[in-house]
Amino acid sequence: MASDPDTLTLKDKSDDATGTRMRLMLTVERLVAARGFDGVSVRDIASEAEANLSAISYHFGSKTRLVLATVDWRGQQGVAMRDRQLAPYEAQEIIIDPRGLLRAILECHFNRPSSPGQPTHMFFLRLLSEATPEIADYFRAASVWFRQDVYLLLRARPDLSFEEACWRYYAIMGLTHLSDFDGERLSAWSDGRCDPNDKAHAFDLIVDSAFAILMMPVRQG
Repeated sequence: MASDPDTLTLKDKSDDATGTRMRLMLTVERLVAARGFDGVSVRDIASEAEANLSAISYHFGSKTRLVLATVDWRGQQGVAMRDRQLAPYEAQEIIIDPRGLLRAILECHFNRPSSPGQPTHMFFLRLLSEATPEIADYFRAASVWFRQDVYLLLRARPDLSFEEACWRYYAIMGLTHLSDFDGERLSAWSDGRCDPNDKAHAFDLIVDSAFAILMMPVRQG
């Protein structure tokens, strides 16, 4: 429950505002992951976050700006993770362990930074597949940042052209877009013999597939 505003010091008010912002971001992440952007109202978010209806407008301006702030917050966490994972490869002029490079790159997508119980990966997938024009513009601008990964692939495969490296990165990124529904389909078509919760096995297969994509010969003609 929020503290009585009349009894808060300036620091208390700042802490309370930070707590409200965080509750709203965590809540919109959960709700959008479950229902999609259009399936969630401002009233839904405020009620679930135990915040005043006006809190979204006060802290973010709109539902869209709240979603973008959440994406940006998770994105900053992802950049920090990428910097840690890929630092050893960034220091190499020629990368001699392409499989290790791909494992590090894919780890940043497959195990995206999150919070306990938060469906962060599904939140991004829902937004990517159901983006409003403003959210699509945000993702389009942010995508340029991933060019750094393409340059790393070129250090592992210097015989590739920049365009070919971009195509292969595009194909590799397609491996990261598995959803909960894909897990349900895996369980169905395997008659329950394959456990979609075996994330380690799935990740190893994804790395193997990415390695095959990166290392296949350059097509002629």
